[in-house]
Amino acid sequence: DWQKPGNIIGALISSEGELLAEDILMMEDHAMANEGDQRFNAISYNPVANTFLTTWSDTRPDWMNAAIGARFVKSDGTVEGDAFPIVDFTGAQMIAYPVFIEALPGYLVAYEHDDKDLDVHYFMDTTAQLDVRVRWMDEAGAPISDTQLRLAVGEANQRFVRAAYSTKSHVALVVWQEDDGKTSDPTGHMTATGGNIMAAIVEATSGG
Repeated sequence: DWQKPGNIIGALISSEGELLAEDILMMEDHAMANEGDQRFNAISYNPVANTFLTTWSDTRPDWMNAAIGARFVKSDGTVEGDAFPIVDFTGAQMIAYPVFIEALPGYLVAYEHDDKDLDVHYFMDTTAQLDVRVRWMDEAGAPISDTQLRLAVGEANQRFVRAAYSTKSHVALVVWQEDDGKTSDPTGHMTATGGNIMAAIVEATSGG
């Protein structure tokens, strides 16, 4: 049910398909009455620290309207530290995609952004005007810079962002769908179809 709050729960599986850990809870407040909504999860692996960075969209009330939440998970499936916001600006941040960059070292986090303050069901707002942004984080999940790099702006909607990093050229490729901002279904922008696949190259060695 899209109208009910979601939670992010993980599992760890071996290369042979064996279940090593299950019910890895990303947010401790999942049983509270006003916990907010967590969904649209993604994950990045840090081979140096042997840890995973998990991210998701979050509307918990002690963060801004719709932030990108994160938490570290160890290689044995246990969580490390508390959940924290890595992108929490005015408006809504949605559908993040983190990539670990050893050259920094740290993470490039690409995400959708809407300047408006939306309601709790932000992903269903057919009036959302989305653009694609990038932020750099260090290995601990702290911002390297306070700035957001805006890769795409304009009347069209930019969404469904993905990213990949080249260790040879030390650049990141960020791709997304760009459409006319209209949806074929009144239940929300996530149901939109069509549009062009756009891309941008981001220098990722300095994190700025």
